[in-house]
Amino acid sequence: MKIEMMDLFQNLDPKEYEEMEIKNVSVGEASLENVKTKVFKRINMEENLGNNRHKKEKRKPFRVSWVAAILIFAIGTTAFVFSKPEYFKWIFGENAKILEENIQDIVATASNEDIIFTVESVLSDGNQNYFVVSIENKNGQGIGENITPMITFKIEEMEESDFASLSTIKSERIPGPDSLKNKAYYIITISTNEDLIGKNMKLNLNGFIATGMNVETENSLNKLEKGLSVSFNIENNNQNNIKTIIIDEPSTIDKKYYITEIKLSNLGLNLKGKKAGSTENIPTPNIKLKYKNGDIGDLSHKTCKNPDVDFPNAGHSFHGGVEGDFVNTITFGELIDINDIESIIVDGAEYKLK
Repeated sequence: MKIEMMDLFQNLDPKEYEEMEIKNVSVGEASLENVKTKVFKRINMEENLGNNRHKKEKRKPFRVSWVAAILIFAIGTTAFVFSKPEYFKWIFGENAKILEENIQDIVATASNEDIIFTVESVLSDGNQNYFVVSIENKNGQGIGENITPMITFKIEEMEESDFASLSTIKSERIPGPDSLKNKAYYIITISTNEDLIGKNMKLNLNGFIATGMNVETENSLNKLEKGLSVSFNIENNNQNNIKTIIIDEPSTIDKKYYITEIKLSNLGLNLKGKKAGSTENIPTPNIKLKYKNGDIGDLSHKTCKNPDVDFPNAGHSFHGGVEGDFVNTITFGELIDINDIESIIVDGAEYKLK
């Protein structure tokens, strides 16, 4: 549930809580009315005790304890905290099974005289990476729905030429835990053939783009200082949702290629292989997920000729190396439970998960 602090303080006179005595109040169920009931019960109890014992004792106004309890409630309880999984339900759906332990809480922040740029949370398997970022305009001006941040990234352990062709990046506006007009939340999705777990990531805010903006908005965006960067390490919080198949003695498929490694996670699939013979094109095999109940999930790419696919929001990327190595990366666009998967089928060849 969401309670605005204005609801708690709107009727209070600041002079009444200049000298505030903090008292512990157990509020029980998290609701505004329950907080008020519990607090005023404590206030009345203490007031009655005070009147009986020290009728002439000067007491602080009742509302002092009320405000104190509000502060304890706001600081101490977790009932009103916007949980990390809620961010990702905006992209994966309300029924998405996301554990808080699988999400990396980063809170890396950079700011200048105009903007506060923050990375709030990360959900990653190394290849599929979802970053929740917030952007706050210090001058109080609202950030319209049509405004999108221009985000780029850099990996300290990798040369730019290595990963520039290995990745795709997109940004999507999502609702946030607060209703500030001058603060906006986005999910930045980076899909890369290279595993980024353990790597030092730098996200760069390079500016803004907007669709259908008026001259006033365009001028205000142009005035904002650019070039903010935040750095952090991508941790392995999602490890329990990742399974890897290593093929030590691979067999050639269709006389064109063979598979050396398949990594499956709740977010996507990363397949590594090597071309056989004189094949020039990067292999793009048909990949299917075989579920334990017998169902088959086809990971075919959605096209005009093939619109009805099992993973309509999936993203596909392919990369080939000079030595014949290749990597296919598939982002599901939805969450799966890897414990429901029995095997992975690549152009008819089946690889069992352990």
